[in-house]
Amino acid sequence: MGTKSAMEVFDAIEDEDAVVDKIFIAPPVVSFESDEDTGEEDCGGTVNNLSGRQLSAPAVVVLADGRVIGDDDDGDTEEEEEPQQASSSKKRSQKDALDYNWTNSKTRLTKFPDARPLAVPTILVGKSAVQKLEFFLSDLYPHLLRETIKYAAVTDSNFQLTIGELKRVVGILLLSGYHQLPSRRHYWNTDEDLHCALVAGAISRNRFEEIIRYIHCADNTRQNSSDRMTKLRPMMDILNARFGEAYPMDCNLDLDEAMIEYFGRHGCKQAIRNKPVRFGYKAWCLNSGTNGFLLHFDIYQGASGDASEVERKFGKGGGTLLRLLDNLPDAVRALPLRIYIDNYFTGLPLVAELRRRGYACTGTIRENRIPRSCPITDQKAMKRKPRGAVSVVYDTANKIALTRWKDNAVVTIASTLAAEHPLQKVSRWSRQEKKKVAVDQPFVVQLYNRSMGGTDRADQSIELYRINMRRKKWWWPIFTWMLDAAVFNAWVLHRLDEHGGMSLLEFRREVARTLVAAPGATRARRSGRPRVCAVADDSRFDTMEHWPEVAAQDRKCALLTCKSRPSSACSKCRVALCTVKCFRAYHQPG
Repeated sequence: MGTKSAMEVFDAIEDEDAVVDKIFIAPPVVSFESDEDTGEEDCGGTVNNLSGRQLSAPAVVVLADGRVIGDDDDGDTEEEEEPQQASSSKKRSQKDALDYNWTNSKTRLTKFPDARPLAVPTILVGKSAVQKLEFFLSDLYPHLLRETIKYAAVTDSNFQLTIGELKRVVGILLLSGYHQLPSRRHYWNTDEDLHCALVAGAISRNRFEEIIRYIHCADNTRQNSSDRMTKLRPMMDILNARFGEAYPMDCNLDLDEAMIEYFGRHGCKQAIRNKPVRFGYKAWCLNSGTNGFLLHFDIYQGASGDASEVERKFGKGGGTLLRLLDNLPDAVRALPLRIYIDNYFTGLPLVAELRRRGYACTGTIRENRIPRSCPITDQKAMKRKPRGAVSVVYDTANKIALTRWKDNAVVTIASTLAAEHPLQKVSRWSRQEKKKVAVDQPFVVQLYNRSMGGTDRADQSIELYRINMRRKKWWWPIFTWMLDAAVFNAWVLHRLDEHGGMSLLEFRREVARTLVAAPGATRARRSGRPRVCAVADDSRFDTMEHWPEVAAQDRKCALLTCKSRPSSACSKCRVALCTVKCFRAYHQPG
C-alpha cells in the first residue's frame, strides 16, 4: 500500500484526537517549469493555498506522541512514494540488510580522532567585512553579468550592464533587509519620511528596475529538463564551491531543513505545519554544529521517479545525506566528521555506513526503524518510569549504541560516538515538588543538543534581515536566500577572525553601504540634496561604444556643471548629454 495523499491525511487528522507536530507534503511531479510570473507571494498561510495537484500528492503527518500517519513504508522515508507493487517484507529485507549482535553489557565504541579547532582560511585572515563577502561573490558577479546581458538581448538589444552596477544592485538588496519600506520604488521617493539618499544617489530608479527585470542566473537555451532548479543551478554550484573553500574546518556537522518562504505556484513548494515558515521551498543544509556556517545546500525537488540504489538501501533521507557528503571538497571529507541528524534521516544501516567511511554519527531514531530483535526497553514501559530513566543496548557487530531516555517524552538516539556515560545532570521543573530538580541525562543527549542546532542557528540569523524586495518569479526567493546565506557565512568568518567583533546588523550595514556607495562629484539641488553621478565609473570611462542618440525623454544634462536640457543622450550610459560641449567631457576622467 502506498503513502496517503495530502487530502486523505488532512481527513485523518480531523479524526485523530492528538496534537500534530509536523506535516510533510511531497511536491507533485510536474513536466515543465515556467519562468513566467506567478501569483502574489505575500498571501495566505493555510491549506487553501495548496493546488489540486498538491492536495493529491503524497503526504505524511508526524504527531506529537511520535506516531506517523500516511507513511506505510515503516517510516523510513517521509516523502518518498514507493511503487504500489513493492511489498513491506521486501522493503524491510532491503533496509535491514545488517547483521546485528545486541547486548546490554557496556561495549567500547569506535575511538574517533579529536575534533580540530576552528580556523579562518589563510586567504581570508585579516580581510575586511566586504572582502570576506567578495570572496563568496567574486565568481558570481561575472556569471550574473554574462547571463543577464544574454537574457536581456532577447527583448532589448541595447541593454548593457557593468560589474559596478551589479554590485550596487546587490548592495541595495542587502540594504532592504534592515531598512524596509512598503515597496522598492519608495527608496527613490522624494518625501522626507521615505527618501533614502544612499540608494537614490547610487543608481536611478528606472535603471534599478531595468536591471532587476533582466537579472538572470542561467542560459535558457541550455536547461536541464530533469533538474527543476536548472535556472539556479550555476549560482548554487558557485556558492557551494566557495563555501567549501572557506569552511573553518569544524568537525561537527548537522543536516537539517531550512524553509524558504514562497506562496506562489511551483511543483517544489512544500507545506510543513508548525514551522515558522510553513509554505515555501525546502533546502537541505549541511551546517557547522558549532557556529552554523553553511557548508553545502541543495533544494528538495520531490519525487523523481525510480529511486537510486543508495536511496533504496538507506532511504530518501539517508540518500540525501550521502549525496551531500559526496559533493564536499576533499579537504572537508578528509576530516574526522561528527554528523548529527534528526529522525527523518537516521537509520541503523546509514549509521553503520557512515562509520565505515570514518565518520561518527549521532541522531534520533524512530521506533519503527529499530529492529524487532533489539532488546532495548520499549517506549510504553519507558513512559511508566520516572523522569531521567535510561535504557542502553549495544550492537557489537556495527559498534552502535542505542540510548533511550525518559524526559518529558521518550527519546531514542543511535550513535557510534557516545552512549549514556558519563551521566550529566540537568534541571527540570517538578510538578509534584513545585520546584526545579536535578535529572540524569545521558552524555549522548548533551552532545546531540550541543551540535544539532547549527542549521536552526543559521536559519534564524538569515531570517532576521532577509532581503525585503520581492518579485513574482518562482526562483527569486531562492536567489535572495542564497545572497543572505553568503552574508551570514561571511559574518561568521569575520567574527571568528576578530574573536567576536560586530553584530550581524553592523556587518550587513557595512557591506551594504560599501556596495551601494557611488563615488562622484556633487552639486547642490533645489531640494537641498546633492546631485550625484548615477553611472558607475568603470562603465562611464571605458571609452567603448559610447554613441550619441536622440534622448527618449526631456532630462537635465548629466554633466554636473551644465544646466541645459539637451535632446541628445549617450546610448550606453543612458543619460542626457549635450552633443557639442558635454559629451566628450562627461566621458573623460577628472
